[in-house]
Amino acid sequence: MAHFADASFKTWSPEVYKEVRGKLEDLYEHDPSLSKPFPFSIYPCVAFNFGPQVCCKGHREPSNYPPLWCAIQALGRFNPRQGGHVYIKELKIFMQFPAGSTILFPSALLTHGNTPVQEGEFCPGGLIRWVDNGFQTQKNLAKRLSKKKFAERMELKETHWEKGLEKICMLDRLQKKYKRLKEGRGADPGSNL
Repeated sequence: MAHFADASFKTWSPEVYKEVRGKLEDLYEHDPSLSKPFPFSIYPCVAFNFGPQVCCKGHREPSNYPPLWCAIQALGRFNPRQGGHVYIKELKIFMQFPAGSTILFPSALLTHGNTPVQEGEFCPGGLIRWVDNGFQTQKNLAKRLSKKKFAERMELKETHWEKGLEKICMLDRLQKKYKRLKEGRGADPGSNL
């Protein structure tokens, strides 16, 4: 399942995937004591919600890297017609989400949740910021840079989310990319479009 989520992310958002892969490779090289939870997945973190009736109220993941696609997968035994529906507020999506389903979307940008089931999974933005800050906290970076340089870095961060949104591919761009690949004129799906 982790490999499927990884492959889906790489297929549908290759620019963001390539960026995150590069940053995380830098992170793992910088600190070899770190390891991924799944060997064939780019995602550095995983969360499991257990319980007889898991329900997540509408929320965003503000600490996740904004353009990163979070993979949510449904597990367990439940009737998807009676509960477990996924909703994404801004897109006005409310859908059945049976066990085995996977959905990917930028969880930092979109309010999402699920309805309770009847009785009876992310890449934190902090990791990307850590790499961008030279493998240190923003507080430590502020101590190491001049006030002017630090202010310039913080100003760049103000528009970082906009640049991230530009990397999220729409279907027409993906169709062009994979058409080039099929014709033998492209690189791997993680390369720039």
